[in-house]
Amino acid sequence: MEDHTNMSPTYIGIYWGIVERGCLLFMTVVRAQEGESIEVLIRKFNKKVQSDGILTELKKREFYEKPSVVRKRDQIARRRKLSKSSRG
Repeated sequence: MEDHTNMSPTYIGIYWGIVERGCLLFMTVVRAQEGESIEVLIRKFNKKVQSDGILTELKKREFYEKPSVVRKRDQIARRRKLSKSSRG
């Protein structure tokens, strides 16, 4: 029978992003405290994923956007921001 008293900490993590030259660019890891339940770890992990903006980034990268489309979208956002700031 194995002795589990000196177990290393538990980690929940997700590796995501672009692999470039063999390196992974993004990683989210949540470390478990002693006696912490899996439900608490999952809740912490979900909160960390939200705060890191992983889901937003994944949705943004889901489909390729041509550079001209990105520039046009940024230009429209700048115009919208300027018009809002001039109103108030």
